[in-house]
Amino acid sequence: MNQLGIKANILTKILTTSQYSSRRLPRVLSQSLKREASSHSSKKESEEEVVTEKFSESGAAKWKSFDTFSVPQVNQNQGRPRAEPYVISVSISIFLIYFLYLREENDLDLDLDKPLYERLPTLERAQIKAQIRNYEREGLDTKELQLRLQQLNKEIRKRQE
Repeated sequence: MNQLGIKANILTKILTTSQYSSRRLPRVLSQSLKREASSHSSKKESEEEVVTEKFSESGAAKWKSFDTFSVPQVNQNQGRPRAEPYVISVSISIFLIYFLYLREENDLDLDLDKPLYERLPTLERAQIKAQIRNYEREGLDTKELQLRLQQLNKEIRKRQE
């Protein structure tokens, strides 16, 4: 089976399982086969006429990456609207006034005001244990850390009761 026949089989499987109806399938298939045959014959012709172009002489050498992301301008005077900075400034100002001053606090805001160790009670204990190990390695005094660890253990026991 030639390459064109294999592509036709694959194409029929794709088209029968896709959005094309059975009435449109022969027409779509014949159009795609015609395109494939014409591109196959044009490939043979184009293989004979391979011409290389130097990069330094091509348009790609002169292309700047900024041009990819910018909007093309017809004239130098054409660009951003003159009112754009004012509109953006006013929009951001209104948002900040609402978000920082006018909005009422909710439960999440109140929860974020709590210290980290109140939200995660076991975190402080783990941090103190790690700090005690480091102090012992360095030969420093760990009495204050031991006392704080004992206080934390008492607090945790009270909460559990």
